[in-house]
Amino acid sequence: MAEQLLDLYSTPPVENPVWISDGILPRGGILLIGGYAKVGKSFLLLDLIHGLATGSKVWGHFTVPEPTTVLYLDFEIGKVALQQRVKWRYDTLKTPPPKGMYYLSRPKQMFLDTAEGASALAREIEETGAKVVVVDPLSRCMLGQENDAADVGRLFRHLDELLANYEDLSFVLSHHLGKPPKEDALLDEFSPYRLRGSSRFFDCPDAIAIVHKGMLASPGELWRLKIGFELRQAASPPALKLVVMNGGLIQPVKSSRLPKEANHQEQKRPAQK
Repeated sequence: MAEQLLDLYSTPPVENPVWISDGILPRGGILLIGGYAKVGKSFLLLDLIHGLATGSKVWGHFTVPEPTTVLYLDFEIGKVALQQRVKWRYDTLKTPPPKGMYYLSRPKQMFLDTAEGASALAREIEETGAKVVVVDPLSRCMLGQENDAADVGRLFRHLDELLANYEDLSFVLSHHLGKPPKEDALLDEFSPYRLRGSSRFFDCPDAIAIVHKGMLASPGELWRLKIGFELRQAASPPALKLVVMNGGLIQPVKSSRLPKEANHQEQKRPAQK
């Protein structure tokens, strides 16, 4: 039943509830993380999942108001590579992964732009009780084409239906950047228009994080990342500078002083993406 705008105006405003602070992941919303291949998105996602499941900070910066259950859908690297990254992370932390973190690796026929795929995901959400679903990457969970606005629109409609059916459910989506056309060579490096495929990847999420590799790492660091944000429900925070440490652990850059050249020992690590 429709309500009067006057009533909405007269009601005291409330803060929009979030799973991750600063409007990064609203409850009932969608966060899309975009970056080039092998930039380290999977390590960012593992850190994000850990923060959500434990109620600890995400990327060493954003707070999580309360722990929640997470379902990670790996459509790309496969179970063996995922196990290597999980073991590397938690062996470094010297603790097993916390409870409340579920995964599916390369699930068959779970194309989220189809009714059948969305129904299959709904069953997993009900069985796990997940409140945040991480999809990595989007292009592998589509039966349609990422360049086709109708296909991408169909994907987000199915995600919206799931958001409507499950209270406080949110999505974190991983996607790749495309090569900008020559006339857009001066496009800001954190522009959401760098996302590969249809512009609907920019239009539909509530928050977008664009990831790039930063300047060369200092001794003891594996590499650096920088992340810019475009938010719908909050003011966009300043770009983050992060360090990827041994184990794929994510830490904020502690100093604004950036090294001019790399001078660190290579450490054996799983391939990043």
